[in-house]
Amino acid sequence: MATKDDAKKKLVEVYEKMSVIVKKNLDKAEVVTEEALEKAIKESKAWAAKQKVKYGPEVQKAADALRRDFQSRLTKATEETKKGLNLERLGAGILSLTQRVAKTVGVGLDHFADKLNDKITCHTGEVTGAGTLTCAKCGAKVKLTKASLIPECPKCGHNTFRRGY
Repeated sequence: MATKDDAKKKLVEVYEKMSVIVKKNLDKAEVVTEEALEKAIKESKAWAAKQKVKYGPEVQKAADALRRDFQSRLTKATEETKKGLNLERLGAGILSLTQRVAKTVGVGLDHFADKLNDKITCHTGEVTGAGTLTCAKCGAKVKLTKASLIPECPKCGHNTFRRGY
């Protein structure tokens, strides 16, 4: 009989493996959009279904966590790109590259980022990848170096966080 610890280990394992598939598929996408992310997650779920190891409900939990984590990364990338662009200072050679980045990140993700901003919240007990979590109550930072289950806030014990990288 499988224990809760076995289920948690399976969840982290399938998250890590599905994450690699999602990253590879997004790298192939010309423009990263909500549709591209959903397609990449669908392909990672299809991969999980073909494995000899039966991940069961962990696949959907991992897919939901991947969606949340990648949406958080895309939102952050959009915000950083918008802050860092100053077209008046860019040379002619860089304008072409900037146009592509703006089209891909700024335009392609602007609506996506607005729509998904609220979805980057995560909770104690959910699986997530490496990164920094900020407690929604006290602002304490929790740094994760690998995929793992989200702990309670070490400072105040709260269970709601926002992702950061």
